[in-house]
Amino acid sequence: MTQDPRPEHRHLDAPPIVEVACGFAFEPLDGFDVFHLGRFWGELADEYPGRQAQPAIGAAPLRPLDELQLRGWFESADRTNLVQLQHDRLICNWRRGDSAYPRFRTRGDAVGLRDTSIAVYHQFRDYWQERSGAPPALRVLELTKVDRFERGVHWTTPEDLAALALPLGFLSSTGMAVTEPRMDLYTEGSVRGVTTRVRWQTQITGPQTTAMLLTTTAQAPAPDAIADGLDRLDDIVDDLFFSYLTPRALALFGAQR
Repeated sequence: MTQDPRPEHRHLDAPPIVEVACGFAFEPLDGFDVFHLGRFWGELADEYPGRQAQPAIGAAPLRPLDELQLRGWFESADRTNLVQLQHDRLICNWRRGDSAYPRFRTRGDAVGLRDTSIAVYHQFRDYWQERSGAPPALRVLELTKVDRFERGVHWTTPEDLAALALPLGFLSSTGMAVTEPRMDLYTEGSVRGVTTRVRWQTQITGPQTTAMLLTTTAQAPAPDAIADGLDRLDDIVDDLFFSYLTPRALALFGAQR
């Protein structure tokens, strides 16, 4: 378990992050079915007692029942942590509830999300190797971070919000435009690309915008050292996020100098 070597100026005391997803995509597993979902959930049940069956990500709709691809959805008791498993990928999600952000990388005795996610993947790798004779052929790593700029906490008017993040400058002139821009921002070598999406959250009972979500995703071919690959994606996603923030936002989110 490696420690985070990065300088403290990358730390925010009050980050607006509300979700992190670490994805491990592998070659489709021959013979993987719903019974394996149940067996593997049995190994996780103490930490992830909640369970649901969902359609697999990317599955074609209206398939015959004998061809239906399912995704296991295993939740911790407080619903903060989620493991998603299907025939060609495993995803570990952290979602902010009442808990503080545990950080992505390990610092001191505080184990980060990277290491807890790798531990779950290794547990499944060992499970599959024991039953099939070979581990999953890991192809791609993916990291997604979602930051939530909340109305009444971080901003009040569109102009306030526009003053927090550089990609949101259009808000000062358009107000709450009904648009969700996608920005393809990064391509370098083996990194497949980084996308940032802006989405609005509105009240269920009315049209008022309650928050803006900034979602950044990066993916790359999986190296032999999984932790190093996730660290590289984390650096890219964080570099982009910090580059968006204005001095006002850095002060608001408690950037350490």
